[in-house]
Amino acid sequence: MLKKTHMRTIKGIMAENRSGYLAEQISRRILTSAFPPVASLDLFVTEDCNLRCPYCFIHGKNPRQLDYDTGRAAVDFFFRESKNESRITVLFIGGEPLLNFTIIRKLVLYCRNIPWNGKKLNFNTTTNGTLLNDEILYFFQKYKISILLSVDGGEKTQDSKRKFKDGSGSFAILKDKIPLLKQYQPWLGVRMTPSPETVSRLFYDVKELFRLGANQFIIGPASGIRWPDDSIRTYELELRKVARWYIRKKLSKSPIRIGQLGLDPQDPGFDPKHHIWGCGAGRGRLSVTVDGKIQGCAKVQGLNDLRGLIYFGDVWRGFTNLSARLAFITTALHLREPCRSCDLVDHCAGGCPAVNIEASGSLFLPDPSECKLSAISLRTKAYAIQKYNSVLNEQNREKEY
Repeated sequence: MLKKTHMRTIKGIMAENRSGYLAEQISRRILTSAFPPVASLDLFVTEDCNLRCPYCFIHGKNPRQLDYDTGRAAVDFFFRESKNESRITVLFIGGEPLLNFTIIRKLVLYCRNIPWNGKKLNFNTTTNGTLLNDEILYFFQKYKISILLSVDGGEKTQDSKRKFKDGSGSFAILKDKIPLLKQYQPWLGVRMTPSPETVSRLFYDVKELFRLGANQFIIGPASGIRWPDDSIRTYELELRKVARWYIRKKLSKSPIRIGQLGLDPQDPGFDPKHHIWGCGAGRGRLSVTVDGKIQGCAKVQGLNDLRGLIYFGDVWRGFTNLSARLAFITTALHLREPCRSCDLVDHCAGGCPAVNIEASGSLFLPDPSECKLSAISLRTKAYAIQKYNSVLNEQNREKEY
């Protein structure tokens, strides 16, 4: 958290529009000591993808890829800005990051030769899975790169949204890739993106992916699109079904985790957040584009018409757009007018910054659909925890007799 004196100094420099060397150095010195360390970096290795998912936050695809020199500068920048963090993570992202596996390999090997001064560096990637092969999986296993599979569900759901450029579905290929992936990474996480057109199959799709080998689920409804009220109601009904099924699986000791339902000790609980806003974007988490620009998060990559607000600087010069980063890290509740009177203000982070910008033009005005979907997730989590604990208490009472 920035101290008030730091905030006043930085804002004063910006307000006076000083452009000299002294002002720049003062600003940089304050940033070095005052901004929080960066623990996670989302590094774009490509803006292209072999699929054409309609809800993708990368609006439009192009062949631009990260080159080695820019990637190396991004890693060096990350090392500096991680400061005293002992555990740090690089997430290779796209587009489809495996389209540029060559640069992933080079950067991982480069990182192996950096003296990280006792820091624990982890690598992750999110992929649609269609390009996986033994060479890639062997390398990922060797260097402990965790794979999150971005997949929506069974054949009907997957093929309706996750299509190749020629319009053909991707389920058949993915179905064949999952057993191969499981050989190298037995615990398999998936990121599902239900949309209004597919949400009625959510419960079926979760069960189908579990049957195929998925162990951990992140369920994140498609954002930046309109959700009709009937689709929102269906989402809640389907998520309740998932919760009841998940409870049965947990009670039977099945290898599964759905973190957002809060049934594992390591899952986030309901402790009040005291109006902390956002997901960590701009604070402990940053994103870097293929051309080296620093962003608050990966999702803002598609908002190309808002460059002045989005970019914080670049990996060579560091943070140069102070006002943009200050906006991302502020916790001022008065800026989030709709949140002030919301019953969930202490449990909801105020929406996704990128979605807010796209929907309203402001970081601090959440999309009404997102508010409804977030409320459903919180209600379902409370329902799952209560029901699960009730069953456990009943079982314990039975054991006593």
